[in-house]
Amino acid sequence: MTNPSTAPRDDNLIPLPLVATAITSGNKANSSTSVPVALVSSSTPCRAVEITAFADNADTISIGDSGAVAEPTSGGSKAGKGRQIAKGNSVVFNVADAELLYLAVASAADGVSYNIYS
Repeated sequence: MTNPSTAPRDDNLIPLPLVATAITSGNKANSSTSVPVALVSSSTPCRAVEITAFADNADTISIGDSGAVAEPTSGGSKAGKGRQIAKGNSVVFNVADAELLYLAVASAADGVSYNIYS
């Protein structure tokens, strides 16, 4: 058994947990059911992004890359791409830049609130 104080170190490891020094909050809605929209409009370096689907959304939303597709609550098509989030639910994404995340909706005007932790 290796003593932790004498174990070899890997200086490339990121220490966890990561602690945020700032929080930026916002909302994003998408009026198009066919085109995902960027969560933020420019590079936003961060440690994590917490996203909550609006409680009054008509349908499930999807968070992913620019190819995200929301799967309607009625299902059937199995075409969803990205992380599907039901209304009122939250997910945390550990990403280095919030600009990487896109919002896709199955019902126009559905959206999310978010906290960006940097």
